[in-house]
Amino acid sequence: MKNKYPRIVRLYAYAIEPGDSGSVEGGKVPADLALTDLLRSAAAIAELPQQTSVALAVDPSTRTSEVRNHIKTFAFSGGGQSGKAAALALAIRLQSAMDRRSAACLFVAVATQRDKQTRRVTFWTFPKEEALRFAMKAKPEMTILKDVFSTTSRLRKAALFEGTQAKTQFLFGRVLDLQARGGAGKEIADYWINKFLGATLMITSNEGTKLLAKNIRVVVPKSWTA
Repeated sequence: MKNKYPRIVRLYAYAIEPGDSGSVEGGKVPADLALTDLLRSAAAIAELPQQTSVALAVDPSTRTSEVRNHIKTFAFSGGGQSGKAAALALAIRLQSAMDRRSAACLFVAVATQRDKQTRRVTFWTFPKEEALRFAMKAKPEMTILKDVFSTTSRLRKAALFEGTQAKTQFLFGRVLDLQARGGAGKEIADYWINKFLGATLMITSNEGTKLLAKNIRVVVPKSWTA
């Protein structure tokens, strides 16, 4: 479906407060045109299909992954309660993966229909921020907005999985986690990939080439390339 955002079949959102285990608030959200456009814009800016590759860890004895089971249920459950239960379970899992060093956020789970057999599931966290609303009426008016979540913050996170109902599908995905790339916040950021998704990083051939090129630029003296 080129130049067209795939049809949203399921959209849930939950407010996540770190440290308050099991107390997430939220549920199903109508996917109106404005919200669809916002999510499409967020995905385009994040370039999710080109982000870091991950593999979901599976239980050695059962060859299953709790997160993968929730993803598939969320994607293919139709109009039943199982999709709602999967979204809530994922929200609670995210909250339990966070600690009080993590920022409060809005967790958004989106399932879209690529074709008759294929679904795409995208998870987002948009950090909570304060914002100012300014209105010019009889005199200037400024209001502080507290329940605001940023879709462009560097603290936002995302994960993308796509596949069919086959047993080998939804084991691999892409993640956006700018904090986990290094720096002082890396330990805090690990909750998204390791604790929440239960995944490990992968390096594809393209990613390996980019990483090698980056390291060469760091190691080779500038005089060699002059």
